[in-house]
Amino acid sequence: MKTRQLIYFIIGFIVMTILTASAQQNPIQELESALSDSTKSPSAVIMQSRFEFEPVVDGTEVVHDFVILNKGSAPLSIRDVITNCGCAIPTYPKEILPGNEGKIIITFNTTGYGGMTSDRKILVSTNDPQKSVFYLNMSGKIEAFAKLDPKIIVLRGSSKDKIQTIVTITPDEKYPFTFLKTEIDDD
Repeated sequence: MKTRQLIYFIIGFIVMTILTASAQQNPIQELESALSDSTKSPSAVIMQSRFEFEPVVDGTEVVHDFVILNKGSAPLSIRDVITNCGCAIPTYPKEILPGNEGKIIITFNTTGYGGMTSDRKILVSTNDPQKSVFYLNMSGKIEAFAKLDPKIIVLRGSSKDKIQTIVTITPDEKYPFTFLKTEIDDD
């Protein structure tokens, strides 16, 4: 009895195997396809990772496009773009298809940076196994349109005292200006 059950089980197993195999159009092709899908990956190629802008005057908005190519065989996901300052705002695509390019656009507001050289580091995170994290850099000189003397003003005293200071504002020769109106708020 047990032998007969074993024979039925083996015959049933063979029939199921044949039916399953015939239902698949080409099992070898499906296996090759599954293997090739697992080896597909994106490949980020950065055309220019560093951009140095010409000197600009304080308050100028500097915009630069960093071009990223996907030389891989799977979509490149840009997971995040982080700048080291709120003055630099990134705009970027979430995905770049194989063989295509995308642009990480950085808009840098230079207001308040006059007289300084700026160096903005931009961290980019992707799904590229070889370049999951990389940096872009945007730098340049920001010229002041005026000289303030003193540069920092500290007003101290009690509310009953008259508190005052004198500030000298000298326009830079490159960026001349005149005051149209001066006003003092006594409140």
